[in-house]
Amino acid sequence: MPVGVEIAKILRAPLYPLIVRKVQLPWSTEAGFGAVNADGDVVLNEELIERLRLSEKDREEQIRKTLKNVKERMRKFLKGEFPSLKGKTAVVVDDGLASGYTLRAGIMYVKRREPERLIVAVPTCSANSAREVSEDVDELICLNMREGYPFAVADAYENWRDVEEEEALEILTSSQ
Repeated sequence: MPVGVEIAKILRAPLYPLIVRKVQLPWSTEAGFGAVNADGDVVLNEELIERLRLSEKDREEQIRKTLKNVKERMRKFLKGEFPSLKGKTAVVVDDGLASGYTLRAGIMYVKRREPERLIVAVPTCSANSAREVSEDVDELICLNMREGYPFAVADAYENWRDVEEEEALEILTSSQ
């Protein structure tokens, strides 16, 4: 939200939160094996699922929990409605792009709303994820692309912290 609000100010464009969530591993809130958007689209890291031997039951349970959270956030942040993008340029902003699964779920959601152009802007990203995501959008803008593994978005920031829901709501409200 902090990165998006700054870009919206510069572009003099409205800011709408794109509600997408990482599907967390059952034993870790930090790591995930995919992502879910508000339409219920699921993007999964099949290689990781196989490597971790994640059961079908665990997968389904985590996806169900994540979708429930996404729906709750849609009601809270957007009153359940995302604006029409038909014929417009959509700029999707994230604080960074690590694996790309969350952003890919977001791109699916935005594309379904038929924008004329779809641009992704991130301050930092892994080169591998940038290559994969750039195939799905008209343009990808990244100021700090990094090679190598492991890649963590937080490593590119001098001061990194998660933005809590209430703070995100305040940022959104004050930007309008």
